[in-house]
Order: sequence, then structure tokens, then C-alpha cells
Amino acid sequence: MNTEPQRSEDAWAPITTKNRPREWVAAILFSAVSCWFVMAYHDWGRAKPYSIGTLSEALAHTAFYGLALAFAIGPLYRFGIMPARAVAGRRPFGIVAVICAMVHALLSLTVLRPNSGWDHFVVKHWDHTVLGVLGIVLAVILLATSFGNAFQRLGEARWFRIQAAGLAMLPVALLHFMALGKFTRWVDWFGGRDKNPAPPGTLIIFCVGVFVIALRVIDALRRWKRRNNAS
Repeated sequence: MNTEPQRSEDAWAPITTKNRPREWVAAILFSAVSCWFVMAYHDWGRAKPYSIGTLSEALAHTAFYGLALAFAIGPLYRFGIMPARAVAGRRPFGIVAVICAMVHALLSLTVLRPNSGWDHFVVKHWDHTVLGVLGIVLAVILLATSFGNAFQRLGEARWFRIQAAGLAMLPVALLHFMALGKFTRWVDWFGGRDKNPAPPGTLIIFCVGVFVIALRVIDALRRWKRRNNAS
């Protein structure tokens, strides 16, 4: 593992630019188990049997959970909840999550597209498509700055700005799920009109996303306060 220096106010959360094999294995296992669990959850609790469609959906959910974990590790470490060795997992968890998101997008636009047609993406759910494309663009930018000597080539200030912009992936992903009218399905489930025993998977995603975003906001406010006190 190799770490790069950070700005003084962030010195207690080292940046990892290279990872040990075990950290990649942990990220891959997490994604594999998450994908399997989401598919099983949809089959058992949401009456959606196994198919390419549920696989694509499971990959989307897995990508979100991986990103949420990657974005939560830093604050949880700074709050003393996670050990220092967990910080190195941010990079592999984020990268594997981005790959899952790209495979989901590829399946949606190729294998699954004939069942939906371009009208589904361009006309009926244009907002969902725009948010999805925006999320992929942000993912590609983060992915491109996570390898090699990107930190040195971009410079410290620019690298941090790009990484900060990448945090927008989480709210964009939440809006991407919401754009398909998921909120009405949540209301139906709470109101008893949805007879499935388990809540929609996107409701769980929403709760996780709100938690991580709140965690990041609290962490940012805490760090801002530390900097002001130091000055």
C-alpha cells in the first residue's frame, strides 16, 4: 500500500493510491455477495424471479452500496468507528462499484434495450436517463483519477476538487432511482397496496444514501470547525 501526503487538515485520513491484494479481494467479495443478496431479495420479497433484468438491477444496487461504503469509510474512520486499515479500502470499493455501474448501464442499453426500446430511455424516462449518464460521467472521472500518478500529475488542489465533485455521485444516484417513480411504490408498500412481504429495494437504498450523505455533511462541518479553530 502506498499513501500520498494530504493537506494539513486532512493529515489524519491518508490517501491510498495503491492497494494490497486482500483489499481488492474484500471489495470483490462484497460486491459479489451484495449482488447475490439483492437478486435473492427481489426473488423472495418482491416477486421478481432471476433474470438478466434482475441481474442488471442487482448490479445497480450493488454499485450504490459500494459507493456508499467508499464514501462513508473516511468519516467513520475520523469519528473513531473504523480502524485505520479500513481507509485503504475506499479506493477498491469505489472502483469495483463503478465497474458494476458500468456493467448495469451496458446491460440496460444492449441486452435489455430491445424489450424497452429507445422511447423508454429518451421519451418516457428521459430524466432517469440523464441522471444515469451524469452518474456514469462522474464515475469515469473518479475512475480516471484513481490510477497511476494522477495525484502528482493533477496537483494536490485540483485532485481534491475532482474528488470532491465525485461526491455528487451519491445524490445523483439517489435521484436516478427516484426518477423511475419509485416513491409511489414506497407509498403503496407502506399503505398495504403492495402485497409483497419486503419493502422495495430502492427504499433501503434511499435510507442508506441519506445516512451517508448526512454523515458526510456532519464530517465536513466538523472539519470546517477544526480549521477555523486552528486559525
